[in-house]
Amino acid sequence: MVGCGISGLATALFWRQEHGDQSRILILDNHGDFGGHAKRNEFTAPDGRLLIGYGIGEALEAPQTNFSEVVCGLLGKLGVDLTRFDTAFDQEI
Repeated sequence: MVGCGISGLATALFWRQEHGDQSRILILDNHGDFGGHAKRNEFTAPDGRLLIGYGIGEALEAPQTNFSEVVCGLLGKLGVDLTRFDTAFDQEI
């Protein structure tokens, strides 16, 4: 039994690689979606704009350079398209 964050999904994938495609894994989480919920910092600027700052997900700004080959391979096997992160960050700040 594993959770739905990146550690749980990695564990499930590595378990299946080690024990075969017929092995069974129960994936449970206390959130309604997969991928985990890394903490982020939110604040309201004096002009009323909502600003979202990095939490633990800061490495997602450049996963191709900040992640190891093993992590990039894992994310690829999980169906994560790392190039989509290029559109998720405000790069003009």
